[in-house]
Amino acid sequence: MSDFIAARLREASTYRALIQLGAAFGLFAFSPEQSDAVTAVAMAFAGAGATGLLPDRVR
Repeated sequence: MSDFIAARLREASTYRALIQLGAAFGLFAFSPEQSDAVTAVAMAFAGAGATGLLPDRVR
């Protein structure tokens, strides 16, 4: 089981999902202007990973 989890943690998609979840749950503590900025940055990171700017496997 730990090998499975370790393999998932080496995938870039895991990091993209964690960024999106962190942004989504972190928005509750921000003002509306700050939440707009956090959303934009999270979308930029997720988009960079989806377009291939980040490697599929994190080493």
